[in-house]
Amino acid sequence: MLCLQFSINSNFYGFEVGRIIEIVPKVPLRKILGAPDYIPGNFNYRSRLVPVVDLTMLAVKRETENILSSRIAVVRYMEKHYLGLLIENATEILNINTDDETLQPSGIKTDIPYMEKISTENKEMFQFINIEKILGEEVRKIIFPEIEEKAP
Repeated sequence: MLCLQFSINSNFYGFEVGRIIEIVPKVPLRKILGAPDYIPGNFNYRSRLVPVVDLTMLAVKRETENILSSRIAVVRYMEKHYLGLLIENATEILNINTDDETLQPSGIKTDIPYMEKISTENKEMFQFINIEKILGEEVRKIIFPEIEEKAP
């Protein structure tokens, strides 16, 4: 599986490139009042307002650094929505083997639902991010209220 690799505090994470619509430079964001700290705002992407999640803030409570390799990955969320993922050190696309032999649970139970198995295939460990689980139900209702309206 091809995955976009990025880092948080020198650890490698990533998600499947098939979910990516486009990777854009870090652009100025319009703040959304009342949004959690890890949602720094939204931006106009091809005439569509896209909310942005700062994955570094979400994971370790610090803002993504303003460096050249910081990017916004515009991804498909819940099939038809666009979500921006602000990440740092987004520099590589890796081909990760998804066989059970190379993917292992972290071995530590946490309350972070979007962190999934770890690949030990490369010299550095690589942990998968589940895009669908990034937003908690409460935040999802604020950003994408129409998802809840259509639920049975």
